[in-house]
Parts: sequence; structure tokens; C-alpha cells
Amino acid sequence: MIKRPDVKLYAFDRDWTLHLRSAYEVGREQDLLPETAVAELAQIDAFWRTHPQASDAPFGDLIPRIDPARELAGWSEDEAGKPVAIPPHHWLWRLSGDW
Repeated sequence: MIKRPDVKLYAFDRDWTLHLRSAYEVGREQDLLPETAVAELAQIDAFWRTHPQASDAPFGDLIPRIDPARELAGWSEDEAGKPVAIPPHHWLWRLSGDW
């Protein structure tokens, strides 16, 4: 059962994409991903950067609603078990005009 009170605001085919991508980025930054996964992330990022309007369309409603300090709760945690705040260099959490 999904217990998030705002669950109806999320479209699961796209809204969790940024969370998952940030979790992978944290793993990449900590050298936890194999080279093939790092290469795949580079291809995905290249696509979004080449097609900024395609990025803004599905994520434009989500991005203004996030709490950068708590958005990755349940996705990425620090050594103390606290959510990792969205790092400023995780560009995908901004609309393309702010990249």
C-alpha cells in the first residue's frame, strides 16, 4: 500500500524518474555503479540535455512542488540514515532554462 498523503499528485510513469535518477547519481558519485551503468546514465543525460523541452514537459509540474531537503527520503540516505538533500549539481531537478 502506498501511504504518501500526496500520492494522487504523482504519475508513477514519470514522477519517480527524477528520484531514481538522483539515486543512481549518488551511486555513481560513490563508485558503486559498473562502467556499463555509468555509460547508460551518460546516454540518458545526453538525450535530456539535447531535448530540453522533452524534459520540461513531463517534469515541469513536479519540479516546483519538491522539497529539495526531503525529496530523496526513501531513495538516498547519508550514513546517519537521514535523507540526502538534492545536490545542486543534480541538474535534472531544475527546468531546462535553469541548467
